[in-house]
Amino acid sequence: RVPLIVQAESRLESLFVANDRPLVIPAVGAELPLAVYGVSDTGAVLALTEGRLGTRFDVADPTILRASPDGLLTGLKPGSVNVSISNRFAVSATEAVAVEVKDGPPAIHLQSGRTTVAEKETLRISAVVTDDLGPSGIKDVLFLVDGLPVARVNAPPYHLNLEGPDRAAGRILIVTALATDTAGNQ
Repeated sequence: RVPLIVQAESRLESLFVANDRPLVIPAVGAELPLAVYGVSDTGAVLALTEGRLGTRFDVADPTILRASPDGLLTGLKPGSVNVSISNRFAVSATEAVAVEVKDGPPAIHLQSGRTTVAEKETLRISAVVTDDLGPSGIKDVLFLVDGLPVARVNAPPYHLNLEGPDRAAGRILIVTALATDTAGNQ
């Protein structure tokens, strides 16, 4: 035996996106889950993000952004785009939000075959650089030794041939590198 309470039929009167504004995807390939809610004529607030609940996500420019049936937004290229949200149970209720996809900063990792260099010997240090726009998104790599710039490389492979300084046995050199992408991000 199961007791049930019969409620009056209700209708969705409005939709809203609960995410903080502005809506920004920090890099191409990054994702942002939307949180969509509806308000019924009885004042009840209902979680409606999932597509199985009748919610649709329409992207004005699908070359900038992809929306899954469950409101997961994925950045495809930098730019701004509007996303219209509707629900099949609320014919007149829609919500539109602006979303910006940013060109994220490049990532860089230095590697060499050794951790020592003899005086007047050359050691090759390589920078492995990735960018959310791919290899064409990388502008250059600046190599620094002890905080001072020593070489700027504008195309792969990104290498520094470091010569061990004369009369510097025991000295520790700190080699770093800074990658810049075509948008100026570092």
